[in-house]
Amino acid sequence: MNSTLKMAFAAAAVVVASISCGPVAVAPSSAVAPSSAAGPTPTTASSPIPSPTAAPTPSPNLLDTSTWTTYTSNRYGFSIRHPAVWSEDPSDHVWTLARDTPSFESSARESFTAPAGDVRVSVWSVAVKPGVTVEEWIAAYCPKSASPCIGIQGRTVAVSMDGHAGLLVPFSDDVYAFILVNNRMYVLAVWRPDSDPGVSIYGGSRRLLEGYLSTMHLLPGGPAPSAATPRPS
Repeated sequence: MNSTLKMAFAAAAVVVASISCGPVAVAPSSAVAPSSAAGPTPTTASSPIPSPTAAPTPSPNLLDTSTWTTYTSNRYGFSIRHPAVWSEDPSDHVWTLARDTPSFESSARESFTAPAGDVRVSVWSVAVKPGVTVEEWIAAYCPKSASPCIGIQGRTVAVSMDGHAGLLVPFSDDVYAFILVNNRMYVLAVWRPDSDPGVSIYGGSRRLLEGYLSTMHLLPGGPAPSAATPRPS
């Protein structure tokens, strides 16, 4: 090879070397993949959807009388239903206005008591003289067992029992219903005022009393002979 060619090859080698050793282009920083310090991207598999929480079961309606237990009073001539968990306290003698009115604990009444013992409902009946009205009988009863005895007419609420009209009357310490049928007074009492906390779960004494009234029926044969006429005072 002559000297001219050698010089040409040497020049070409210098050019190639200078090209390969030149600066290398670097990709912009935004194109650089994130480092492992950022952590893996969450996936559906690593974050499962929580199971839905079941809705709480509603409490049973305490005034659903279809679940109540039937009680029959042959002494006073009626049947009535009460909450199944309430206890029964049967009457053990005939009620009279003179002897049994003052105490709500009188065992002459058919009574039903809530499980906690804080709410009591009583039911009974008594023969009255022909011609006596509901209002007159209440006026005679009130001074012996309830108060206030003034303004009763303005507090009365019309109710019915087994198709018979009656009056519901709230007093300071209790709520009553009075129904006069064929010269016989049927009386129901919740021994708590309407706003008492003990009856709040029933919507108050009035609603509880109305629940009892709605289940009450008169027996075809009326009361037992021993209760047909009150004992003498």
